[in-house]
Amino acid sequence: MSTTTTTAPTTTLKDLPRPQVVAHEVPRRRKAWIDWVTTVDHKKIGIMYMVTAFVFFLVGGIEALLIRIQLGAPDNTFLTPEKYNQLFTMHGTTMIFLFVVPMMAGLGNYFVPLMIGARDMAFPKLNALSFWLLLAGGVVFYGSLFFNPPECGWTCYAPLSEHAYTPTGGTGAWIYLIHLTGLSSLIGSINFYVRASLEPDQMIPTVIKVVARLDPNLPVESPKTMLRQINDNVFLDRMISVLSAAFAGLATLLAAVGLYGVLAYTVAQRTREIGLRMALGAAPERVRAMVLRQVIWMTLIGGVVGLATAAALGRLAESMLFELKGRDPLVLGGAAIALTCVALAAGFIPAHRASKIDPMRALRYE
Repeated sequence: MSTTTTTAPTTTLKDLPRPQVVAHEVPRRRKAWIDWVTTVDHKKIGIMYMVTAFVFFLVGGIEALLIRIQLGAPDNTFLTPEKYNQLFTMHGTTMIFLFVVPMMAGLGNYFVPLMIGARDMAFPKLNALSFWLLLAGGVVFYGSLFFNPPECGWTCYAPLSEHAYTPTGGTGAWIYLIHLTGLSSLIGSINFYVRASLEPDQMIPTVIKVVARLDPNLPVESPKTMLRQINDNVFLDRMISVLSAAFAGLATLLAAVGLYGVLAYTVAQRTREIGLRMALGAAPERVRAMVLRQVIWMTLIGGVVGLATAAALGRLAESMLFELKGRDPLVLGGAAIALTCVALAAGFIPAHRASKIDPMRALRYE
């Protein structure tokens, strides 16, 4: 008996199938400045944040030196009062909105992904957009130097921001800066959040422990979920809006009830007249049309008087309260349409009811 030994074929690394990558085009290496302008890398964006903030810090420091020169001697004429107010506004605004906030954003952009082991921010393109909005705000703000710089202080409180106290009209550049930098901060802050598959409330203790392990000196105070933070931010405004809408709705309802009662009573008092007309051969449709025409005339007269009174009171409220719009066409039109419908119902329902009864009973109505 003979035995045959079979040896399994051995497969070397060269014999294994290899994936083939076919490149239709090899992109050329972009220039350095184009790479920085179009980057979405969190480290480069963080560096641009910090460099931009430091440049504005130097500019704000120069403005502070000019202010100190003016204050260095009594009755100094180095700066006119108008130029001093403009420099003071530019310096304060620069230090707060163009240095402190961007510097913190730059440090966060550069270090937070490295600390938590993330490849990049949550939304890299939005993160890049937030930087360019900040730079645009700074350019617009300092572009006002060639026209009319703001001189209302870095807070621009009313009435200092009104035209009577800033006749040069430079407040617009300050407003553009606040909107652009505020939008930049809002878009940039969206990137700093923790995403998990569990309930967000269950992750808060874990997040606190992880941050403490990475940096024990980093304070973590009152962490909240995104939904709770949004609700907390808009709670007061939402409560005021709900209460205002509730009181306005209640006032409209009381006005509608009173209007319906007065008109319905007025039409009901004419039941005897309606019965007499029908006894003389008037059709019910003509009787109802007559009553509705009279109700419409009364409604039009009352509506014109009411809208004129509301417009006058709105102008009075605008003169007493800052940035209050007392004449909202949508609200005034909605209230007028609602009360008109109530008035028509108040005239039609009693007239329809009176036209359906027997004329002899209508003549005996008291």
